[in-house]
Amino acid sequence: MNQSLHDDIRLFFRQFALGQLSPTDADALDPRDIKMMMVNHCEEIYPAFAKTDVFKRHFQQEGHDRMVEEYKRCFTLLLTGRLP
Repeated sequence: MNQSLHDDIRLFFRQFALGQLSPTDADALDPRDIKMMMVNHCEEIYPAFAKTDVFKRHFQQEGHDRMVEEYKRCFTLLLTGRLP
């Protein structure tokens, strides 16, 4: 996988999660807090991701499958209570 693509997507997910956790004083290292954030905000991830440059560069273009693969990997990490 293109390292830049991987890093960009991982950074998006990390910033999204921290942005949701910070205002609530939740612990970003606590799997329960991360899972609860996902319960409350998982529907907001794709619309936010769709506005990113990485999405616009790869949507239905070269790298699309790699982008989707990394998106799923990062989403799954959050569901399991881990930051990407």
